[in-house]
Amino acid sequence: MAINKKKAEKILGVKEAEGRESIRKAYRCLAKKHHPDAGGKKEDFELLQIAMDTLLDEDKEPGQPVQDFMKAFQQAVTGCNPTRDDLIKRTRDVLCKKINGLQQQIEANRKAIANSELIISRLTCKRPNDPVKVMLENAAASSKQVIKQLEGMIESMQGALEIADAYEYRTDPPQDTTTLSIAAFMDQFDGYFNTTA
Repeated sequence: MAINKKKAEKILGVKEAEGRESIRKAYRCLAKKHHPDAGGKKEDFELLQIAMDTLLDEDKEPGQPVQDFMKAFQQAVTGCNPTRDDLIKRTRDVLCKKINGLQQQIEANRKAIANSELIISRLTCKRPNDPVKVMLENAAASSKQVIKQLEGMIESMQGALEIADAYEYRTDPPQDTTTLSIAAFMDQFDGYFNTTA
């Protein structure tokens, strides 16, 4: 479920302009009160999470794919030979490597969520408050938020790949250094190999 920023501000009781720390503080305060283990409704708690995600969402910055492309291009330029190395291919390689790393992080977080849920399903507590369950639920919620951020970063990197598609890089034709090296070698030892007995 998606909500707009005005509704998110109303739910959390804080304006987006007040900053990230104020948003997080408001969320934490309300989350303690509305958490299902504290007697709150699960739907209300989930709505708080959505509201916080909406206000903290940085992944929708329009210039982020451009910034990601520029960073990858700068990395591609480092240590390259501009006459022989295709800088756009190197840029794409940098972006693809980053996307792969982000996908691995997403998979690790999904496994952490699955493990938390499995442990919760097998765990019983005779106390009225179950701090272990709360900890595991919070860890799973945190992993879900991390996944959302990582997915936004992947989306931005894919936008950077689309920017790379608009470029071509011309390199010098490769020189046949193998032929030159063999010819030079043969010239150097010409008398040695052509001896007559």
